[in-house]
Amino acid sequence: MPMCEQRTEIALSTLKVAFLLRKIVSVLIIFDKIIAKTRETEETPMNDFLEILLSNLLELVLAAIAGVVSVFVVPWIKKTVIPWLQEKRLYTVVQHFVEAAEKYSENHQIDKKQYVVNLLHEKGIVVTTETEAYIESAVKQLDNSVQQVIDVITDSPESLTADNKPTGQ
Repeated sequence: MPMCEQRTEIALSTLKVAFLLRKIVSVLIIFDKIIAKTRETEETPMNDFLEILLSNLLELVLAAIAGVVSVFVVPWIKKTVIPWLQEKRLYTVVQHFVEAAEKYSENHQIDKKQYVVNLLHEKGIVVTTETEAYIESAVKQLDNSVQQVIDVITDSPESLTADNKPTGQ
């Protein structure tokens, strides 16, 4: 993480803590004023005090929850969820390109892997060893799907259940 982003996150966390402290001090000041007013006049009902106290405490709790979310949950999402989604998206793109290469190769004489690599380059995706592994995995998955279809087609009608699924699986 660049130094500028770290400083920004530290500054935001500091601001959130300062906001929380300000809320605590506000609650204490209001609490003190209400107690002083109650002692002076004895006419202020306790319900007003509780209403103000509870509303400020609710704001304080919500601010604390927001602080915890921003300090712990948001960095976790940035660190784990977003990279996972990017990998998932890349694998899905590779799968579609492998299927396209299979279809295109039915009518044209091509190197399927090179065709997929070219499509990835056209989309601005750098082909790394990880991407090549995704290509191999997508090819294997496609081969397995084709083999399952062949197995179902070649099964005898007696081996199929009422819902046309093989009984051996």
